[in-house]
Amino acid sequence: GDIFYKIYFEYKDGLKGYVDMLQQRVNQINSEIQSKNRNQRDISEELVCLSLIVNTLDYLSDTLSALQGKLKNSMTNEKLSKKIDLKDVQEGKCDDLAANTVKAISQVITEKIGIVLDKEIPSCRRWNENEQSGDRSSFLASLKTILNHDIAIVHEVLVMSYHSLLNSQMSQ
Repeated sequence: GDIFYKIYFEYKDGLKGYVDMLQQRVNQINSEIQSKNRNQRDISEELVCLSLIVNTLDYLSDTLSALQGKLKNSMTNEKLSKKIDLKDVQEGKCDDLAANTVKAISQVITEKIGIVLDKEIPSCRRWNENEQSGDRSSFLASLKTILNHDIAIVHEVLVMSYHSLLNSQMSQ
């Protein structure tokens, strides 16, 4: 057999293992965020990590077709060359995990807003007090902080191709 065909299987297994490792890291970070959200602590570092994982997956997805082409072009056996296919890694692993991670980012930010709202509900209902009904309400101030801080961080770090998914998830 062709040595590049054997290399293909090594690449494929290695790439699947790498994406699985990133999935485990996403799960771990999400657990950390859940804990920090409940305690109303800053989640900036975790949001950056999740965004960088999405960027890594996006890059990996973009380069897989080039890797596949390189392997196919390097092979001498035409029959084996046609069997090389990394689409399942690209679409079934990389793209799915990236999209699910963006959805998770949106969800944890939304949960953070919900936690702030739950905390602020009693004071939000005192509309006869000036501070509670205008721009100075603590809920609006907290909401602005989340939007100006957490969403801004993610938008700054996250690869552009996933901004529209994040925005659509946040608007739901």
